Amino acid sequence: MELREQLESMTTSGYGMDLSQYVKISGVKTASKRKADMVDALYNYLSNKDNIIAIWNSISQMEKEIISEYIRSEGKLERKEVKEIMKKYNPNETNSGRYVYESGIIIQPNYEIIVQSGTMKDVHCIYLDKFAEKLSEDTASIYKISFKAMVTALDNEISIEEIIDYFEEFSQNKIPDNVLLSLNEWKEKSKKIKIRRVTIVETDDKYLLEELKNYKEIKKDTLSELPYAFEIDSKAANKVKRNIEKKNHFCIIE
Repeated sequence: MELREQLESMTTSGYGMDLSQYVKISGVKTASKRKADMVDALYNYLSNKDNIIAIWNSISQMEKEIISEYIRSEGKLERKEVKEIMKKYNPNETNSGRYVYESGIIIQPNYEIIVQSGTMKDVHCIYLDKFAEKLSEDTASIYKISFKAMVTALDNEISIEEIIDYFEEFSQNKIPDNVLLSLNEWKEKSKKIKIRRVTIVETDDKYLLEELKNYKEIKKDTLSELPYAFEIDSKAANKVKRNIEKKNHFCIIE
């Protein structure tokens, strides 16, 4: 994806990648808060080679290695690979088997997540920017998770189980019981509804259907039966997904 296309795909507020926050972080001056103006300002800033060199020189060696591996993997760097890089720069390990990082996150009972300053701050913010709602950006950044944030995570192919693992790895405090309960409930519910493409054999005769299903030569090519399913217009898959989510149900398109 080209730089301008990437910037235009960002939202101006709320969940995921937030244009206004990137404008603030970069210190870029914009003519207005219009999305087109913010895209133009960031595009011009990031197209300047000197600005890129300045950004690169300002980050730690660990962050440089993570970014380099992220680019080499074409955006498919796994969390376990990130952890291996961090171990090189944070070799101290506690009795519980968790690594001591220069900065961590604090998860509060109101579902807010505080990302403290330090060499790990950018790593945490990059991860949380993919799905959580950003409430503020300063020396410490504050995010919030919710059902909507989990929907955004799943849309970005981040499982809720992975999010739980990440929080357990990096949270400086024990995940509050109510937050962990919600995360586990969301994890279970996220697997209940799926929209997927299938090839079906259909008949309006239930007896004929049973007969066909029991033919030996047909049975060996039958992947599954669908007692709890209904047909939708394939062109409306995303629309149906969003309408399901409006009813506070997770839905995955496979």
